[in-house]
Amino acid sequence: MPELWKHTSCTEVGALVQGRPMDSKETGLRYRVKRAIRQMGEQHRHLRPIFEEIRGAIEQTDTHQAREALGRLQEGLEAHFRLEDLVFFPALHGLHSGHSEGLEMLSREHVGFADALRRLGMHLESSDLAGFGRDFDAFAGSLSAHEEHEERLVADVVGGSD
Repeated sequence: MPELWKHTSCTEVGALVQGRPMDSKETGLRYRVKRAIRQMGEQHRHLRPIFEEIRGAIEQTDTHQAREALGRLQEGLEAHFRLEDLVFFPALHGLHSGHSEGLEMLSREHVGFADALRRLGMHLESSDLAGFGRDFDAFAGSLSAHEEHEERLVADVVGGSD
């Protein structure tokens, strides 16, 4: 269990979810959760320029550049998914177990995105830039919808407060 969550009691989590006044320890939990939410959004935004780089490589028919950018995207997304699946989603589940189905669905989608990234790489290995471009657009649209759903679910779990 990450150090961040080791010293949080059920009473503190309950107060956070129910909106009761919190003691200083609970305030710290709320701060850490909000900070983690901001970090997740920052990671989403950090990856967007790589998407644009890949789109530019497709337009310029530069398979080498597309391959390099896809590798960076794959590394970034895999690290992001690991953080969400191993740290963030379990912490959110601890805050409100009623959202476990939605959190599990997001984790399953992560597996599908990792598979899609591997398939995209196969297009580039066979120099199929047209197929890569078509599938990349579909991948980008699906990932964008996933991020929007994830951000709404997270807001619901923490009560949408800032």
